[in-house]
Amino acid sequence: MTATAATTDADPIAGHVSALRAQLYGPRAAKASMLREVRDGLTDAAEGYRAEGTPPDRAVELAIEEFGDPREIAGGYQVELAARQARFALAFLAVLGPILEVSSRILWSNSPRTTKPVPDAAFVMAQLQDIVSWTASLGAALALVVFGLGARWLAFRVAFVRAVAYVLLGKLAFMMIAGSFLTSAFDPGTPKGAAGIFGMVFGPITLVAGTCMIWLAWRCLRVASRAKALGAG
Repeated sequence: MTATAATTDADPIAGHVSALRAQLYGPRAAKASMLREVRDGLTDAAEGYRAEGTPPDRAVELAIEEFGDPREIAGGYQVELAARQARFALAFLAVLGPILEVSSRILWSNSPRTTKPVPDAAFVMAQLQDIVSWTASLGAALALVVFGLGARWLAFRVAFVRAVAYVLLGKLAFMMIAGSFLTSAFDPGTPKGAAGIFGMVFGPITLVAGTCMIWLAWRCLRVASRAKALGAG
């Protein structure tokens, strides 16, 4: 007898919750909270049946039957997990822009000035970098507000989670291209003094930010794929 089967026999509600857990993928805390609510709901339903005079074992069976087959109802829960994953990624994106913008301005303002001619394309790229960064952050903040205020009226679509993942990856790709181009164009040389200190700080910040963007994009795509597999969203 497997551990799952033993759990189901000993506590049918726990077994039902475990079966639902196996169908879901998403943020760990959100998933745990969701499953805790399911367990509490099943327990309350069983207690309600018992209060009406139903035998305890039958009361649990009725509560589980009323709840439904985990394989059939998991889709709705997975969509909610996808929505929470998207909100987390949007919050990160909204905060990331200002942090990187301020950090890069401090770094460049303290870097040595290049003596060679700077192509006009470099200034265009610098402006474009600012526009892309702030647009992504403001767009993410706006999306958070819209989904927060309109959660009751706006039906969440799993395709939105994929869009968030693509925005994260697109922003990361642009950051890498723009950063390499501007560094080459302005040729700040070896940072010294304050610039060297800021450079040592900004480098790890950029690395961590890029890693987090890849991880969040991967998580968004995974929750979306799971929802699609369950026929939801």
